[in-house]
Amino acid sequence: MIGGGTAGCVLANRLSANPEHTVLLIERGPAVDSWISRVPLLSASLDGSPLATKIQSVTDLVTGRPVEVFQGNGLGGATLINHMFYTRGPASQYDGWERNGAEGWGSKALLPYFVKSENAQYEANPRAHGTKGNFTHFCTFR
Repeated sequence: MIGGGTAGCVLANRLSANPEHTVLLIERGPAVDSWISRVPLLSASLDGSPLATKIQSVTDLVTGRPVEVFQGNGLGGATLINHMFYTRGPASQYDGWERNGAEGWGSKALLPYFVKSENAQYEANPRAHGTKGNFTHFCTFR
Protein backbone atom coordinates (compact mmCIF):
# COMPACT_ATOMS: atom_id res chain seq x y z
CA MET A 1 0.00 0.00 0.00
CA ILE A 2 1.15 3.51 -0.67
CA GLY A 3 0.02 6.33 1.58
CA GLY A 4 0.34 6.35 5.35
CA GLY A 5 -2.31 8.98 5.98
CA THR A 6 -5.16 8.28 8.35
CA ALA A 7 -7.16 6.25 5.82
CA GLY A 8 -4.09 4.32 4.63
CA CYS A 9 -3.09 3.44 8.19
CA VAL A 10 -6.62 2.31 9.07
CA LEU A 11 -6.83 0.19 5.91
CA ALA A 12 -3.40 -1.35 6.55
CA ASN A 13 -4.45 -2.15 10.12
CA ARG A 14 -7.65 -3.84 8.97
CA LEU A 15 -5.89 -5.82 6.24
CA SER A 16 -3.14 -6.97 8.60
CA ALA A 17 -5.71 -8.15 11.18
CA ASN A 18 -6.00 -11.26 9.00
CA PRO A 19 -2.88 -13.37 9.73
CA GLU A 20 -2.92 -14.61 6.12
CA HIS A 21 -2.08 -11.10 4.88
CA THR A 22 1.21 -9.24 4.94
CA VAL A 23 1.01 -5.48 4.43
CA LEU A 24 3.78 -3.04 3.54
CA LEU A 25 2.77 0.57 4.12
CA ILE A 26 4.91 3.15 2.33
CA GLU A 27 4.84 6.86 3.26
CA ARG A 28 6.94 9.58 1.66
CA GLY A 29 7.45 11.55 4.85
CA PRO A 30 9.02 10.73 8.20
CA ALA A 31 7.50 8.88 11.14
CA VAL A 32 7.20 11.61 13.75
CA ASP A 33 7.02 10.33 17.30
CA SER A 34 7.64 13.11 19.78
CA TRP A 35 5.48 14.17 22.69
CA ILE A 36 4.42 17.28 20.75
CA SER A 37 3.28 15.11 17.80
CA ARG A 38 0.86 13.30 20.13
CA VAL A 39 -0.77 16.41 21.67
CA PRO A 40 -3.74 17.88 19.77
CA LEU A 41 -3.41 21.63 19.13
CA LEU A 42 0.37 21.46 19.65
CA SER A 43 0.90 19.11 16.72
CA ALA A 44 -0.22 21.54 14.00
CA SER A 45 2.58 22.41 11.67
CA LEU A 46 2.03 24.35 8.48
CA ASP A 47 4.23 26.97 6.81
CA GLY A 48 7.92 26.25 6.80
CA SER A 49 7.62 22.71 8.09
CA PRO A 50 8.89 19.64 6.24
CA LEU A 51 5.69 17.95 7.47
CA ALA A 52 3.43 20.13 5.31
CA THR A 53 3.24 21.05 1.65
CA LYS A 54 1.10 24.01 0.58
CA ILE A 55 -0.76 23.52 -2.68
CA GLN A 56 -3.26 25.74 -4.49
CA SER A 57 -6.74 24.49 -5.25
CA VAL A 58 -8.55 25.23 -8.46
CA THR A 59 -10.14 28.67 -8.56
CA ASP A 60 -13.04 28.92 -6.11
CA LEU A 61 -16.22 29.95 -7.92
CA VAL A 62 -17.43 32.10 -5.01
CA THR A 63 -14.27 34.08 -4.22
CA GLY A 64 -12.69 33.93 -7.67
CA ARG A 65 -9.34 32.84 -6.28
CA PRO A 66 -7.62 29.56 -5.43
CA VAL A 67 -7.63 28.31 -1.86
CA GLU A 68 -4.43 27.28 -0.06
CA VAL A 69 -4.60 23.64 0.97
CA PHE A 70 -2.02 21.94 3.17
CA GLN A 71 -1.01 18.33 2.63
CA GLY A 72 0.63 16.33 5.43
CA ASN A 73 4.00 14.71 4.65
CA GLY A 74 4.54 11.99 7.19
CA LEU A 75 3.14 8.88 8.76
CA GLY A 76 -0.39 9.91 9.66
CA GLY A 77 -0.73 12.30 6.71
CA ALA A 78 -2.75 15.44 7.31
CA THR A 79 -3.56 14.24 10.84
CA LEU A 80 -0.06 15.44 11.72
CA ILE A 81 -0.98 19.01 10.85
CA ASN A 82 -4.73 19.32 11.47
CA HIS A 83 -4.76 19.23 15.28
CA MET A 84 -5.80 15.54 15.13
CA PHE A 85 -9.49 16.45 14.82
CA TYR A 86 -11.85 13.76 13.61
CA THR A 87 -14.88 14.65 11.54
CA ARG A 88 -17.06 12.77 9.15
CA GLY A 89 -17.83 15.71 6.95
CA PRO A 90 -21.34 16.83 6.07
CA ALA A 91 -23.81 14.20 4.86
CA SER A 92 -24.74 16.48 1.97
CA GLN A 93 -21.21 16.18 0.58
CA TYR A 94 -21.41 12.38 0.39
CA ASP A 95 -24.92 12.59 -1.04
CA GLY A 96 -23.60 14.98 -3.70
CA TRP A 97 -20.93 12.47 -4.66
CA GLU A 98 -23.60 9.82 -5.10
CA ARG A 99 -25.84 12.16 -7.14
CA ASN A 100 -22.84 12.81 -9.40
CA GLY A 101 -22.28 9.12 -10.14
CA ALA A 102 -20.30 7.73 -7.18
CA GLU A 103 -22.73 4.89 -6.56
CA GLY A 104 -22.65 3.63 -2.96
CA TRP A 105 -20.92 6.76 -1.61
CA GLY A 106 -24.02 8.47 -0.18
CA SER A 107 -24.28 9.24 3.52
CA LYS A 108 -26.75 6.40 4.24
CA ALA A 109 -24.51 3.83 2.55
CA LEU A 110 -21.41 5.07 4.40
CA LEU A 111 -23.02 5.40 7.86
CA PRO A 112 -22.37 1.76 8.90
CA TYR A 113 -18.65 2.23 8.14
CA PHE A 114 -18.47 5.43 10.17
CA VAL A 115 -20.22 3.70 13.08
CA LYS A 116 -17.86 0.71 12.83
CA SER A 117 -14.78 2.96 12.91
CA GLU A 118 -15.79 5.11 15.90
CA ASN A 119 -15.11 4.74 19.60
CA ALA A 120 -17.32 7.47 21.04
CA GLN A 121 -16.40 8.48 24.58
CA TYR A 122 -19.79 9.99 25.40
CA GLU A 123 -23.39 8.85 25.48
CA ALA A 124 -24.11 8.42 21.80
CA ASN A 125 -26.99 7.23 19.67
CA PRO A 126 -25.79 3.73 18.66
CA ARG A 127 -27.43 4.06 15.24
CA ALA A 128 -25.33 7.16 14.54
CA HIS A 129 -22.06 6.61 16.46
CA GLY A 130 -20.00 3.56 17.31
CA THR A 131 -18.24 2.64 20.55
CA LYS A 132 -15.96 -0.25 19.50
CA GLY A 133 -13.90 1.18 16.63
CA ASN A 134 -10.40 2.61 16.34
CA PHE A 135 -11.27 6.33 16.06
CA THR A 136 -11.70 7.71 19.56
CA HIS A 137 -13.59 10.94 19.87
CA PHE A 138 -14.93 12.82 22.84
CA CYS A 139 -17.75 15.00 21.54
CA THR A 140 -20.15 15.48 18.70
CA PHE A 141 -21.47 18.67 17.20
CA ARG A 142 -25.16 18.99 16.49
